[in-house]
Amino acid sequence: SRTVQQSGEASAQACDAAFLQCIPHQKCITCFSTMQTEEIDWANIVPETPCLDVLGYLTNGGHCNDMTNDQEEKDAFCNTFDSCVVWDEGDDAEVAGGGAASNVTGAIDCDSLEKCEWEGMHAAFLGDGLCHDSVPGCYNHKVCDFDGGDCCEDTCKSTDYVECGIDGYACRDPASSNCDPSRSSECPVSGGDADSASEEEQVQCGADETLYRVNMYDSWGDGWDNSVLTVTPKDDPNKIVFTGGLESGSEGMKQLCLSRTPACYSAKIGGGVWGNEVSWDIKPNNSGARPVAEGGAPDECEFSVAGEVCLNTCDGKPDTTINDPDYKSFKDLSNCISTKCVLLMKACEDDESCNPCLGETIPDYCFANDNYNALVNCAICTCTDPAPFFCEEKARPGNEPSPNEEEASETGQLKQCSADQTLKGSSSVIKFNECSDIDTISAIITSYDENNFGALDTFEACAHAFQNEPLHGGKKALDCMGILHSAKEGTSTEANTEAPTEAISALASHLYNDAEDFCNCAIASNNDAPMCSDFIHFKTLLMESLDACQALDEIDCDAWADFHEPCKSNLLTMFNQINFDAQEQCEFATSGCGGAGPFPAFRKLDCGHEISKQAWDFYNLFSRGCLGTETPDAPNSTPVPPPVPNPPVPTPEPPTPGPPSPAEPPQPEPAKPKPYYAPPDDDDTDARDAPSYAPSKPKHHFFGRFFIFVVVCGAGYWYHKRRSDTFDFMQYRHRRNYGGGAPPGESEMYSGLTMESGASSFEPPTLPPPPSAMEGQML
Repeated sequence: SRTVQQSGEASAQACDAAFLQCIPHQKCITCFSTMQTEEIDWANIVPETPCLDVLGYLTNGGHCNDMTNDQEEKDAFCNTFDSCVVWDEGDDAEVAGGGAASNVTGAIDCDSLEKCEWEGMHAAFLGDGLCHDSVPGCYNHKVCDFDGGDCCEDTCKSTDYVECGIDGYACRDPASSNCDPSRSSECPVSGGDADSASEEEQVQCGADETLYRVNMYDSWGDGWDNSVLTVTPKDDPNKIVFTGGLESGSEGMKQLCLSRTPACYSAKIGGGVWGNEVSWDIKPNNSGARPVAEGGAPDECEFSVAGEVCLNTCDGKPDTTINDPDYKSFKDLSNCISTKCVLLMKACEDDESCNPCLGETIPDYCFANDNYNALVNCAICTCTDPAPFFCEEKARPGNEPSPNEEEASETGQLKQCSADQTLKGSSSVIKFNECSDIDTISAIITSYDENNFGALDTFEACAHAFQNEPLHGGKKALDCMGILHSAKEGTSTEANTEAPTEAISALASHLYNDAEDFCNCAIASNNDAPMCSDFIHFKTLLMESLDACQALDEIDCDAWADFHEPCKSNLLTMFNQINFDAQEQCEFATSGCGGAGPFPAFRKLDCGHEISKQAWDFYNLFSRGCLGTETPDAPNSTPVPPPVPNPPVPTPEPPTPGPPSPAEPPQPEPAKPKPYYAPPDDDDTDARDAPSYAPSKPKHHFFGRFFIFVVVCGAGYWYHKRRSDTFDFMQYRHRRNYGGGAPPGESEMYSGLTMESGASSFEPPTLPPPPSAMEGQML
């Protein structure tokens, strides 16, 4: 099997491990935190610079003064500084298990693998949004589908834990449009692009023209950025015979055509930054010819060809006196340099060869001085906005990358950290310490074996199988939770006795006891931590933490669903009722609930959509009583349609009463019907109204019902009295049988009920027929 083998002494020299030794020393970590907060560049200091000199520069600038008389804190600071900045050639290879030039995949032959499996392989790394090209193994190989697509911009998919591209891309997939030919010979090369390049190199000149070369150089090695050289005839400035610049790298060549007969040309180039030597020259195409013009940036000058037509002012030096708003002068950068590059500025001032370079006119020898180059490094990457992308890749002063590193021909290779990456890595370690108590898990880095995270690896494998395999891979979520709980308690039965058990237990405790804060901390720290040799151990720790967070997210809700039924039953058996206001019941539940299983931890309290409402209500009941907190409400996974109200029963309108007689009392208004009330269905109870599992007494509403009864009876009596008071049955019979109108002053309401007037308009069915209707039957 392939593992990174190294001694404890060598591991202690790694930058990430050295930072862990600084963290317990308050003044040491405060000094590094101050440099981070004030953006002081300390990673670009030249190799072999004495740490005590660095401390002197800091204190002279008003920083880290509290370490002046504390030798123990000085030693802690210098041990960290020397490990991260000052090194001898070859140290990286020893510390990081092979360094840039070594293929740390060791004995693994990726091409011989039939499937994406090897000892110590982390399957969860595939498709997690991080490109693991620099991690030992065969992740970014075709056998693993090129890290599940993570290493190509067009195939990577971000997750809740990782945003694609935070560690860059290393695309080796021939099927991707972003496949990088410098990383894989299988990447297709467009024939059209090659033809275009060939045509560009072979410029065709006219009969009155001669072919010349434009040679372009950049001392920084990242191309010219925004600087563009333009050549025009002096007497025709609108005719451009050449325009272009160095797109990348430290040098390049293009061709142009100039006059065969004597002529004068103007050359103009803008932009540039103090200390970055942008230079160019124009020569005849013949080998060994002297330049007819040369200059820097910014510059504006004239030169002749085929004879002396005008004075040659293109003498090889930039002209910083011209009005170029894009040029960043030493004066423009001085305030920033004196603040953020204070260490490098002081080192240059103390160097007799570097001190004369601090001005607008820069002697040629300055570009061979390490202190000067380190200062320019800081100025360009710290004091220009935006900083060139190349700052993330450029090697630290005195530590140029090897050809093998630049080619990066095989996956699993580690790159040396650039100065920018060293600063980011140290910032990430400090950030992780502030939110995770990193002291307790430092042994994972200092006693590092990337294939052995003990019980955490077992927990992750269980959770991933439960989530991804058919029938949950035969796993139960609560069983996986038990593995995490055992890791936290340090009671795991892992066979490997060399695993840093205490550190793994501490990491498991962070996850089990405070998963949401710990996982958010790991996500933020991982975004800053670089994938390079000095921080590879710390980076792997962060990736392991994110894998454990994802594993907990996969099983936490299902583990509670497994736990709640036996726990509820055991609580009723033990206490006869469930009352989480009682401390003894809370302790009973969290200590295993009478054998129900380990009390589940949660990555997030978001289970309302994933498990039954009854199970989540039980957690809400526990949370309110034992924790004094409310959990987020969430509807059940199956939406319950809103209850449809019953249609109102139509109420017959009473007949419109006539005007009351003077003797009649005022008529009371009938009682208004109450709105319909439908009690809520039990299934729609809000999660906050968790059911009580203690017996409850029935509730009676006696007075309310009695009041309704009295109102109904009163309304009925009123209606009966009104009908009785306004209808005289005796008068009705008299008028019906004998006819006649109403006596004077009496109501005419019966005047139409005579025999002579035909059929009566009102004839109650209970009255006997009139005599006239009986005459035929009596005969």
